[in-house]
Amino acid sequence: MMEIRKTEEKKEEENNRATERRKDSEEENKESEERKQLAGEMLEEESRYVKTDNIGIGATGTVYRAFDKKLNRYVAIKRVERDEEWAWKEAEVLKRLKHLSIPVIYDVLKEEEYVSIVMEYMEGDNMLSVLEQTGSFEEKRAVEIGIQIAECLQYLHNLPEKIIYRDLKPANLIIDAE
Repeated sequence: MMEIRKTEEKKEEENNRATERRKDSEEENKESEERKQLAGEMLEEESRYVKTDNIGIGATGTVYRAFDKKLNRYVAIKRVERDEEWAWKEAEVLKRLKHLSIPVIYDVLKEEEYVSIVMEYMEGDNMLSVLEQTGSFEEKRAVEIGIQIAECLQYLHNLPEKIIYRDLKPANLIIDAE
């Protein structure tokens, strides 16, 4: 998923916020792991998340919106069959990324039949739904969206281990609610 923001913000400010979100997430994950080790037992993670909505169903799995009771916030959970090795790779790659338009990964859950990637919930509708409702964007807004997509792709392509986003389509782009 990639989020498209309504207004152009300063790139430095965006990068700082993205970095802070990643640091907060990393600290939460570290504290969570430390608590698990101290307790000497695995916590019942599934009961931590309360599914509220089905966001979408794709070829690889289902994405839900859920409420994280522990941290009192909404998250998105991408759930795929456990034998899908790419899910582990995707989670590993995503948790290293630091860009405002890419959701932060909070956790990866191993269930009996599934792998669930718990990530930042990005408010808004996907571009496909918006276009189906409105027909098109105003020229200025279309240019803003195009620039943000290009900046995100440039970020991915300029990483030391370049990433090619092979599922770029309107259904996978979140247009913010502003």
